[in-house]
Amino acid sequence: MTLTTPDLWYCDSCGESITEPGKSLVIWREDADGPAHDFRLVHKSTDGRKCDPGFKGGYSPSNDISIYLGPEGTQRLLSHLSSGPLMTLAQGPSSRTVDAYDFVDVFRRLQTPYYEEARRHFGCPAVQQEYEGAGEALPYLPKSLEHIATLCVDCEVGH
Repeated sequence: MTLTTPDLWYCDSCGESITEPGKSLVIWREDADGPAHDFRLVHKSTDGRKCDPGFKGGYSPSNDISIYLGPEGTQRLLSHLSSGPLMTLAQGPSSRTVDAYDFVDVFRRLQTPYYEEARRHFGCPAVQQEYEGAGEALPYLPKSLEHIATLCVDCEVGH
């Protein structure tokens, strides 16, 4: 079974679908004394859209969604966590910090097939009941996520 990189997301500002990674952003906040947090996927503020809150909203760092897709995107995402062993040997340990919960969610949104479609249904009672007591990884496996995305198609919770 070959799974492809996700190619559909939902804007965290307007809720509409994002289908053009080059016309959308991953944004986050960085506080001087805390970890990077509040990762969001948004449309670029073009074509009359005002989805990117930008600096006034506290979101100065950003990159196109497109650079975070596929195997190279995985490595770019992981570089937010650590500079890795080669760079650590050359430059010493990095002091990068991120809010793990927020970061893992955006990582899954960009890299895990069916996650974006399923995450809209995580609050659905049928989904919660079906995965109650499941191991930590099981609900996030692509096969489970595909099931979740179709389990509650009529559920309004979490949309």
